[in-house]
Amino acid sequence: MVALRRRFHDRALESALAVLTTLATYLPAQALGVSGVVAVVTCGLIGSQTGPNVISAGARVQITGFWEVSTFILKNALFVLVGVQTPVIAGAIGSISVGRAVVTALLVGNVVVAIRLL
Repeated sequence: MVALRRRFHDRALESALAVLTTLATYLPAQALGVSGVVAVVTCGLIGSQTGPNVISAGARVQITGFWEVSTFILKNALFVLVGVQTPVIAGAIGSISVGRAVVTALLVGNVVVAIRLL
C-alpha cells in the first residue's frame, strides 16, 4: 500500500485508498486464518510511520476529517442500538430484583468508565 500511495497525488484517491487499506488488510488476513484485527492494527502502525512521507498534507487533513466523522457516526449508532435493546434487556431481567439489577448496571458502568480512563 505504501508503494501504491506514492503513485497517487489526488486527495480523493488518497482518501479512498486510506479507507480501502483497512479492508484490503483485514480480508486476506481472515482468509488466511489469522487475526484480521491484528493485521489492520499492524498496517495502521506501519502507515503511521510511513504516511507523512507518502501522503500529502492536504490529503492527511481530509483523511483525518473523514475518520473523525466516521467515528462520531459509529459511536452514535452504537448508542442508539444500545438504547433500542434496553427495553428487551430490562424485560429479560425478571429473575432478579430491580435493586440488584440497578446495582449491577451501575457497577458495570463504573468499571467500563474506569477502564476507559485508564
